[in-house]
Amino acid sequence: MQSKKYHELLIRLLEKSNSVILTRQELIEIIVSEKNIEELSNENFLFQERNTPTHCLVHGCDSRDIEYEFKDNKVIVTDLQNPDHKIEDNINKWITCELNIQKIVQYLLESIFGSIKCSNTTQIENMYAIQTTFNNSNVDIIFSLSNHIYEDELFKALGPSLIFKRPVIIISKDTEENFDEINSICLKLPLGNFVYPFYVKDFNNKETGEDLNDWINRILEIKKMEENIIKDLPKNALS
Repeated sequence: MQSKKYHELLIRLLEKSNSVILTRQELIEIIVSEKNIEELSNENFLFQERNTPTHCLVHGCDSRDIEYEFKDNKVIVTDLQNPDHKIEDNINKWITCELNIQKIVQYLLESIFGSIKCSNTTQIENMYAIQTTFNNSNVDIIFSLSNHIYEDELFKALGPSLIFKRPVIIISKDTEENFDEINSICLKLPLGNFVYPFYVKDFNNKETGEDLNDWINRILEIKKMEENIIKDLPKNALS
């Protein structure tokens, strides 16, 4: 698969997914081709796991005395207490796919920065805080798949970045709710140009990518100048 195809698939996946974990069936509905899913899986953009039935699939039956068989892209479940309760189901409903958010975000950011290293991801509420290194400097990424980011969740995710004064890129879906919440918290906190909102759709826009690249280089240059000034100050001036 060519790089451009990965790029488009991953953006579509982030735009259409509301959860990091989906069934394979849900994933097919988003990116259409099962071949694409296998390619993304082979490249570790997502992880697949086959689940096993634990109870009878007949509606209203709670029997757990079952046997099952995976055959020809189907799972066949038979209730041993009720032999007429025999259900065939599409195997895609029984395969769980988990998006590798860190790798997906790094891949998309590389289309803008050329080289950036995502080293650690922490889940905070419904958001993901990703530590990255760019030009030997630390930059934080706050990522969300939600159509509506809530201010208290965003504030909690921003906490470590605020404490250690690291620049932050907030990546989210382009919804009115997200726009309002991100703007609200930026107005309430003395962030200056410390935080940069960036939307998933912006990865398809060369100009917005260039704006982000200009911002990160500028903010890191300012941060370095501040550090040098503090370093050159007499020790008694910091007392």
